[in-house]
Amino acid sequence: MLRRPHEIVIAPRRHVTRWRDLTHSEQTALTRWIALAQDELGKENRSQVTFAEDGLHMHLRVHRSWIEHPLLSGLPHDRQLISGGNDDALHSHLLPYIDHARAIDLAVSFLMRSGIQLILPHLRDMLARGGQLRLLTSDYLNVTEPDALRLILDLDGAVSRHVFQACKTPFHPKAWMFHFDNGTGALLVGSSNLSKTALTNGIEWNLRLFDHKTTTPLITATSTFEALLTRPEVTELTEGWVKAYDNRRITNPLPAISVPQEPSAPAPQPHAIQADALAALAATRSEGYRAGLAVLATGLGKTYLAAFDSQTFERVLFV
Repeated sequence: MLRRPHEIVIAPRRHVTRWRDLTHSEQTALTRWIALAQDELGKENRSQVTFAEDGLHMHLRVHRSWIEHPLLSGLPHDRQLISGGNDDALHSHLLPYIDHARAIDLAVSFLMRSGIQLILPHLRDMLARGGQLRLLTSDYLNVTEPDALRLILDLDGAVSRHVFQACKTPFHPKAWMFHFDNGTGALLVGSSNLSKTALTNGIEWNLRLFDHKTTTPLITATSTFEALLTRPEVTELTEGWVKAYDNRRITNPLPAISVPQEPSAPAPQPHAIQADALAALAATRSEGYRAGLAVLATGLGKTYLAAFDSQTFERVLFV
């Protein structure tokens, strides 16, 4: 018997895939456990019993009938299909999940810098509050961008980073598994890689399943994800691996495939405060000073300011 905050999963002692495969005495024993599970969840609460015959291990699920997914009211909609495009962008559904998750498992074949940048602040917040992230991507067709991998490497906290080396076996999944503090979760599986186009205005279909209705899809997806991590093609994502990948990616340019090449992001421009600081630094140099000090509050762009200020220098040491 597996106990969770709002449900109890009851499974037979031996492996069977269907209720009818159990003997009469085994069926009787399981039904007795149902009443015990209902008492464990609280006699004052109404509960539901679900039989799961999913081709794996047959089990019963006893859960409170009133439990609701914590984010249903905060999402653009609660339909199972997220159809993409400007009217139903996956991005608008992902962010609330990331902001409330205690753990995320992500398997995605292609990582693009443009897509990582859209969700990076939310991933950082999730990790800063003690959340966990397990990510599996790939070098399939050399589409994944090295700069996107470096952004993942920059994340601090409980992060597990892996790459599927797809030289012999294609790797093309796109799946998000979210786990929340109240014991519920959500599974998103579809066509969207982690790129700005796929997350925003691209026509992408993604199917969403809330596990307060049935735990089987999320449990199955999570166990399949963990099995993927044990495959011999999977290795840890490190700085050394990214450097080697970057070198061979230059040597072996992308083949002609259907993945759209996203336009480069426009070059950043100084905002008003940075422009004032740049003018002040230029003025001090014109007066003969060779050193300067710029003080900016957190988030106002000190790193970019240094880059803007040093664009005309022949050599730069950045510490």
